[in-house]
Amino acid sequence: MTCEASLGMCRLCYGMDLSTGALVEDGWPWNHRCPEHRRAGNAAHDAHLPRGRYRVARHRRERNPHEARRPRQAGPHPQRRQLAGPETSFWPRNGEVIIIDQKERELEKYTIPNGAVLLVNENDDIKIGQVICQWDPLSVPLLAEVGGKVRYEDFIEGDSIRTEVDTSGTSRTMIIEHKGDLHPQIMLEDASGKILDFYFLPEKAIIEVPDGQMITAGTVIAKTPRELGGTQDITSGLPRVTELFEARRPKDPAIIAEIDGEIDLMAEKKRGKRVIIVRAPDGTEKEYIIPHGKHLRVHAKDLVKAGDALVDGPLVPHDILRVSGEEAVQQYLLREIQNVYRRSA
Repeated sequence: MTCEASLGMCRLCYGMDLSTGALVEDGWPWNHRCPEHRRAGNAAHDAHLPRGRYRVARHRRERNPHEARRPRQAGPHPQRRQLAGPETSFWPRNGEVIIIDQKERELEKYTIPNGAVLLVNENDDIKIGQVICQWDPLSVPLLAEVGGKVRYEDFIEGDSIRTEVDTSGTSRTMIIEHKGDLHPQIMLEDASGKILDFYFLPEKAIIEVPDGQMITAGTVIAKTPRELGGTQDITSGLPRVTELFEARRPKDPAIIAEIDGEIDLMAEKKRGKRVIIVRAPDGTEKEYIIPHGKHLRVHAKDLVKAGDALVDGPLVPHDILRVSGEEAVQQYLLREIQNVYRRSA
């Protein structure tokens, strides 16, 4: 995307020849079939790191001021049994783990999914291939960030929720598609009834805590199904590549923040829809109206930067270009196209 060569690409844009460890020679075909070159195209992180030990630098980003912790529990989840120490560390929203070497140079950076279980601590020495975190591949947990008493809001059977009972007699409550002014959410209150925190629930969310129960920070209060890409034939992924190169507007896109600031979730609704306000340090405000059924990726008091997604969904390249600039939209297109080919590998 940035190479100035009139034909093909220059040596500096291609980089290292993995078969020799030196800069690639002029005239070398960049789609060479050598297995070493295919590894380069598949972004194998380990191939670029010399053998040795590296240190974990956990980068929270400003908008993630704390993580949720709760006592380690015995149970059927293998990742919990592997943890050392008395506590299990969960990340309630997206953060990052950065791998640095002994000279404090950044080697790799990983985005940690919502609700992931961390298997390393900050400043730990790690080895190549060591697992950093694990998460449920089938669902995304919604974690309580404070303790309190659970209260259901806008839970109306048949209109916003559906309760099912399985063969073992266990009931399950799920948020269903709904219209109008209903916005199902879980409120956390103290003993006097003061609201400590609240969580909007998207469609298909499964409720994990009963009404009236006292819970602690780190408790899973709901789960939503995780979108599964899986391995697919490249032919089925090519329409997505075409969509990206032609800069088409995706269906049901995400809404991104246009300014840096703090999130304020408004209690009042506008035209029956939820309202998010991003408030900048200089007092500038930007208001966003959230469509029904959209899953929020931010919470009250979070700090966001221009270009961050406020709700789930594919990003619009035009919005990224307008808000974050040319380099950001290039990185987005590159990442999305690589995802198509990785799923077909």
